[in-house]
Amino acid sequence: MNTLTQLLERFYPRVNTRITAPFLLITIIVAGLGVFIVTQLVSSSIADRLNNQLLSSAQAATNAMVEIEQEQLAALRALTFTTGIAEAIADNDVEGVAERLAPITLNNQLDSVVVYDSAQTPIYNIGYDALNGGLIVSPVPEEISVAGIGRVLTLERDEQGDKFVDVVMTGDDTYFYITAPVVNDENFIVGGIAVGVRASSVLRRLTEQALANLVIYDESAMILATSFRGDPTSLALTEAQQTQLQTELVSGTPFREFTINERPYRLLYSPFEIRSEPIGFLVTALPTDFVVEQVSISRNALIVLFGILFFVVIAIGLLVTRSIVRPINQLVDTTRAIQDGDLSRRVGLRQPDEIGELSSSFDRMAERLVLRNQEVEDLYTHQLEETARRDAILSSISDAVIVRNRENEVVMLNPAAEKLWRDLQSNPEAWHRIINRPWHRTALHEQQTVSVDDERFFSVLATPVSLSGRLLGYITVYRDISEMVRAERLKDEMILQLSHELRTPLSSVRGYVELLQLMNAANFDRQSQSFVDKTVGQLTILERMVNQVIDVSALIAEDIEPEIEIFDVAELLKGAIADHHPHYREKHQHLSLQKPSTPVRIDGDPYLLLEVFDHLLRNAHNFTPENGHISVTLDYVDSQLIEIVVIDNGAGIDADDLPRVFDRLYRGQSAGAGETDARGLGLGLFMSKAIIEAHHGVIGIDSAEGKGTIVTIELPIKFPESLPV
Repeated sequence: MNTLTQLLERFYPRVNTRITAPFLLITIIVAGLGVFIVTQLVSSSIADRLNNQLLSSAQAATNAMVEIEQEQLAALRALTFTTGIAEAIADNDVEGVAERLAPITLNNQLDSVVVYDSAQTPIYNIGYDALNGGLIVSPVPEEISVAGIGRVLTLERDEQGDKFVDVVMTGDDTYFYITAPVVNDENFIVGGIAVGVRASSVLRRLTEQALANLVIYDESAMILATSFRGDPTSLALTEAQQTQLQTELVSGTPFREFTINERPYRLLYSPFEIRSEPIGFLVTALPTDFVVEQVSISRNALIVLFGILFFVVIAIGLLVTRSIVRPINQLVDTTRAIQDGDLSRRVGLRQPDEIGELSSSFDRMAERLVLRNQEVEDLYTHQLEETARRDAILSSISDAVIVRNRENEVVMLNPAAEKLWRDLQSNPEAWHRIINRPWHRTALHEQQTVSVDDERFFSVLATPVSLSGRLLGYITVYRDISEMVRAERLKDEMILQLSHELRTPLSSVRGYVELLQLMNAANFDRQSQSFVDKTVGQLTILERMVNQVIDVSALIAEDIEPEIEIFDVAELLKGAIADHHPHYREKHQHLSLQKPSTPVRIDGDPYLLLEVFDHLLRNAHNFTPENGHISVTLDYVDSQLIEIVVIDNGAGIDADDLPRVFDRLYRGQSAGAGETDARGLGLGLFMSKAIIEAHHGVIGIDSAEGKGTIVTIELPIKFPESLPV
């Protein structure tokens, strides 16, 4: 490890190198990328301008072709509608045809006009000679075959009407003919006239408008006319190029790069049409050698510019690096001196920047370090004293105390905890339940009681320890409460035994009083009879209290086991209500029962549940004033649960008492609620909850003081025998 550290210290680049080298590298990369990107942008800009110029030239050529087409159509209309031309063609009067058509041909300077009779036979051919400035009348050459004349004479029409376009090659010339029918006064076609214009004438006019070189191809990629001089074979297309070009023309206007006559050109291909009929395609060409020259000039200028900027940035960077590295080296030297123990060493830089601020901060830190060293020594001494005092306090605590960190690892034990630790190591189950259980994940502030066996019990309390809001760990205190548990058990056993012993004489006394009441009913006056009746009532209450104590003792001993049978809970409720009707009538209270029309059969112990219903009805009676209302509702929750709801408008329960109403021996403020005062042991709801839970049901209370109480019970229809009772 020391060798590796030495190698790193020897070969690892210094701060100067780590700052300067990346700076130089990034500067070179940025300069190179700048030249490349800007050159490409200039090149792209010039190329875009060239493409736009090609598009403009192609559009100008297209517009010029439209003008030529319109001129041909105008001349053709003038020829076909000339007075007497239909009769001359019908009579095969060549002189008459010549007399009528020659002036129009001369005025419009038409390159070729061919007249056909109704048998598609050419009878007259005339054209304008641009060199001589006159007309030339000659027989129609055999190679001139205008297919459109046949379509005209057979009355064929298309979307553009009854005129058709043909491309005809004669010798070295190529003509574009537009054919139209000649109709007599009876609206019969007697012949046709084809007006042609040379491809060279078309090309000359298109070139004048486009200000670019043009090439006209037919649909088979044959060159019809070109403005390029010399051998045009370099413009010829292969079959594969022709197929690809036709595909691209459908979706757009493709560009190509060609070298023609040893000069680079950029070509734009566009469709060539006459009267919306495809003739071939038109190529517009512009030279690109000036683009290369402009890019080269721009690149050279940018290289010079970026070169100058590069050296300027390098010079500035070196100066900046030097201003940063020198103070850093001085800081490093001072740090090493302080590390070696020279606490009197200081940096002493006074620069008005971050490095100067760092230097001043470092010097202040060194001064504080000297003070902190002394404080640490004092604190260490104090800590030793506090540790000794803490150990003394923990040792004096009789309860077992275990300190754990956040990961539940034991950090400290007092002597009582060490003894408990040793005692329980031989019992793995008790060890996990008492010592190794993560108490902090359950309840930190609520004591929990756990047992080692039937004779030894501990009360456990876990408390979190925090510092400045940060959790440090937990302190768990184990208190031996075995004597308290044994005393509690002895008390419960004594109460149970006493209750059993009281029940026998109490039953005898009640029997004798009732017998006395029956035997001497006629001899008692009204006041005596009242005394006897009250005595019987109080004995009944006392007997019920004794029975409750016995039942609660059984619950505490977990001796309660429901004897499950199938019964109609609606009938059970109905019987309980009937038993309480006399008491309700005494206070003029209204008691109602709502239940389904069919029997509600469930699995359960009817005697235990009757005890629950009896207590709820007695509570509703006792805590509801005269003329009050009590309602009992029985209904299905779903196919597996039933619900029993007891509602009264009596004294209600205070909000502070509500969470504890099911506690054993707890009697809240409503137990002394004026006229609804009812004395009891506070065991009824405790027993009711235990019985309902033994049936795997749920009981709950919702109440408001002065407004009444709602008790809700949910019971399963089918008793879940697979679950423990």
